[in-house]
Amino acid sequence: MALPVLVVDPDPELAALVQQSLEKEYACRVGLAANSSEALAAARASEYRLAIVDLDMPDLRESDLVRRLRSLQPGMLVLALSANPGALTAEPLGIHASLPKPFYLPDLMAKIRQMISALQLSPDEAAAARIQGPAHRLGSAAEAARLVARGARDSGAYLVLLTRDGRRWVHAGPMPQPHVEQVVARIQEYGIRPDTPGAVARYVRFSGAVDAFLLYCLSLADDYLLAVLYPARVPFGSVRRQAERLADMLSQPSAPAGTPSRASVKPMAADEVIRLPHDWVPQPSARINLPFLDARPEVPPPPPRAAPDPRQAALPGDWLPGGAPLPVVHSIRDAAIPKAPRTPARHLPPAPPPDAPRTRHTGPLPAVAAARTRISLVYVPRDPALALQSSLASTLVNWTKEICGALDFKPIDIQVRPDALCMTIELPPSASPPTAAHRMRQELSRRIAATYPSQAAAAASGRFWTSRYLLMSGEPPSSQRITEFVRETRGPGLPRSAAQ
Repeated sequence: MALPVLVVDPDPELAALVQQSLEKEYACRVGLAANSSEALAAARASEYRLAIVDLDMPDLRESDLVRRLRSLQPGMLVLALSANPGALTAEPLGIHASLPKPFYLPDLMAKIRQMISALQLSPDEAAAARIQGPAHRLGSAAEAARLVARGARDSGAYLVLLTRDGRRWVHAGPMPQPHVEQVVARIQEYGIRPDTPGAVARYVRFSGAVDAFLLYCLSLADDYLLAVLYPARVPFGSVRRQAERLADMLSQPSAPAGTPSRASVKPMAADEVIRLPHDWVPQPSARINLPFLDARPEVPPPPPRAAPDPRQAALPGDWLPGGAPLPVVHSIRDAAIPKAPRTPARHLPPAPPPDAPRTRHTGPLPAVAAARTRISLVYVPRDPALALQSSLASTLVNWTKEICGALDFKPIDIQVRPDALCMTIELPPSASPPTAAHRMRQELSRRIAATYPSQAAAAASGRFWTSRYLLMSGEPPSSQRITEFVRETRGPGLPRSAAQ
């Protein structure tokens, strides 16, 4: 029995790509919906375990769409996609995961894999989706102990603990056994269970220990819970990243017999190394006698300098030795760089006395101009029969300039060909090139929908331009490169005249 998944996206190319990936990776039964009406009709007709919903729908508000889908199928998990970050956090939508657009397909598949792993799959669904839960790998105490020991070694954690049904299953790390039992008791005291959504972090202190620790817990599939323990001085971001890598390593399916395992926890990066307190000093070890930690003999202080002889005359500051003048050394630098005329001493300000207090500059520092990023964009109309000519071409040029002014972009060059819109713009340092390309295409589509009634339906749904666009850094591409991109975008079956 295949796992049913509903994909709601107005872009048919993206929806087909997601469908192909789901069928290939997890053998899912995928239902497609191009708008809210089709999505609600599909939810009434069939049962779905997972829904991937694009919230940028023109015919219904995102909150209403998600609410109606959840009312039709309360047990369905929802993964929301949106180009507007505010749409994902504006109000409680009842979604289980989100991903901002534009995104990379591997990031979307990773989100889907996490959500499928969180589902309570039947044996038939798990077999069809080729999902092997952690129970198949961690059910063996020997295999679980080997993985946890390797994770503790690679991550540098003070304790890596794996619980099963609320009881200690395996653990590794230098933490003493009595403290391990205290960790298990604290987890039960805090009410952290395998079905707890998300991650839970607590700062704890144990009896007999001087330092405080950071406890970070992540739920795995079935009844397993992962807990890692680091000293409180370790940055929280480093602990979170190491815990996620450990959970990913433990959640990977078992490799076939004879296949070397590639699952491993990545070692800490340079910025993730455990930092010692600033006042830390090494102490002699009680078990190993290290010579460089032993007390060093005291070095006697240097003898005090003798006081200067008052009878010795001090030389004036402008004194020069008598005799022949010193030789003049000529260099290439002296010959290449002419010396500026010396300013007469009467124009220089008087030097302050030696005992005058020094003043510090407290005014604002001069502003430094930040570098802007130059990119080139090429957009192709989705309709091959539509030519960007006459009034539409001049209107696109004016719109592009207005949008650049509103978004703090600097237009450098704008060309309108019958088959493509090409522009070169400069972005401020805070702007991301992919985000700028997406906003430019979205704003142009909105204005086309409001101005040209014949293209209102395609532009309002974001289908006036193809979902694929060309983004390059620096100068604009050549005419031949643009023609090749148009042909690649519209496919080889398109007549040659439409891609010129």
